[in-house]
Amino acid sequence: MVAWLDGHAKERFFVWAHFFDPHFNYDPPDEHARAFGFDPAACGRIAKGIDIREIRALESSLTPAEVGCLTALYDAEILHTDVWIGHVLAALDRLGLAGRTLVVISADHGEEFMERGRVGHEKTLFDEVLHVPLIVRPPVATAGGFGAGTRVATPVGTREMGALIGAALAGQPFAPSREVVSRTYLAGANRPAAIELFAWRTATHKLVWRPGTGDLSLYDVVADPGERTKLADPERKEALRQELARWMSAARVEARAAPAEREEVRHEMEEKLKSLGYVGD
Repeated sequence: MVAWLDGHAKERFFVWAHFFDPHFNYDPPDEHARAFGFDPAACGRIAKGIDIREIRALESSLTPAEVGCLTALYDAEILHTDVWIGHVLAALDRLGLAGRTLVVISADHGEEFMERGRVGHEKTLFDEVLHVPLIVRPPVATAGGFGAGTRVATPVGTREMGALIGAALAGQPFAPSREVVSRTYLAGANRPAAIELFAWRTATHKLVWRPGTGDLSLYDVVADPGERTKLADPERKEALRQELARWMSAARVEARAAPAEREEVRHEMEEKLKSLGYVGD
């Protein structure tokens, strides 16, 4: 990426850089792993680069120490990525591009480490999966409402990324929506039914709806940020469910039906999805 910038510094450009390191399998550089206390001699069955299928096989017997080792490896991969993002930002400064380049840093998901009895990121809509960084470094000339150190406490969905970028480029304040909607969907031959969830989050509450069963789960994300206790508040549940339904109608989003049979995929693609933990054996 830095070499690319060196060769295109005099051009207008849009770059999407995908840093994939904070993901299965966790295999950070040794120095970053050590920075988070990872010690191979003390981590037993957890080794750098352990395959996600091995982790899944161990889930029911993972010890707190082993979960700590996995977390350390994941944090070390975040640090490794942070270092390389720093190289990119330094290159923009060195090339004199910082004053006319908007930088937006975000992620597609977080990771579970046995908070709900699993390791991964594809089956729930709790905040350990949904709460991801969103960092904006605007061009100096168009800072607008994005001054250095400004922090927006209101949740911002990645669906609003386009509006955020437009505001930053125009030097205008960004006003995020009051609600954030999330969705996950999984289906496959090894699942008897599709897993689909929607979440509707306001500043104070989150409603999680599973269309397949009609189940509604409500959490107070202020008093209970770990989302451990379901609230029995039928009136609020119904009010938020209606808000979600109105959004789905306006966005023309429909709950999907489970597929009648498995869709064929190439062997190479299936193996890749297995290695990333998205497809079971």
